[in-house]
Amino acid sequence: MNKKGFTLIELLAAITLLGILATIAINVSVKKINETKEQSKQTLIKSVELAAKSYVIDNSDILSDFSKNDNIYVTLETLIKEEKFNNSLVDPTTKKALPLQDSVYVTRTKNGQINAYYDIDQKNKTKIVLNGSFNTYVKKGSTFTDPGVVATSISGATVTATQTGTVNTNTVGDYVITYTHGGNSITRNVIVYE
Repeated sequence: MNKKGFTLIELLAAITLLGILATIAINVSVKKINETKEQSKQTLIKSVELAAKSYVIDNSDILSDFSKNDNIYVTLETLIKEEKFNNSLVDPTTKKALPLQDSVYVTRTKNGQINAYYDIDQKNKTKIVLNGSFNTYVKKGSTFTDPGVVATSISGATVTATQTGTVNTNTVGDYVITYTHGGNSITRNVIVYE
């Protein structure tokens, strides 16, 4: 018998194969798109942190809290008003504008290095603010009294943060105290000097 077409089984096999290949291609494409969005999100976070550092450096003479305590919170609204960004900022993964009240935490180490930390998901976490200075200097042999933090939950209630880390005031060195609550943490440097 002379065959001039495909049998039903051959057609079904071809369609099934095409379906499998399409599924694989779509999954690979979706994965690549998600990876690109995540990379864009990380780039946005770094841009916000750099803008906050730039703002603090440019305005350190008028930012008395920063000069006194070696730390400050800078809102996205401030960065936009100060023209560090020319419009609202959008989370590339959700396509939603970032809240203008979001803040970037900027610190200065004892060596003068300025660091900035921006958590793009901060609205879902406890906000923790240091009482007093980021860098606390204590003379060897004296008593260190931790000034603590103020921690505010998502609902606005004051909560108690867990504190970890110790300071040995009998030994010269740098110590770190970490305060944690509700998915967020903040540190304080305690420098014991001679």
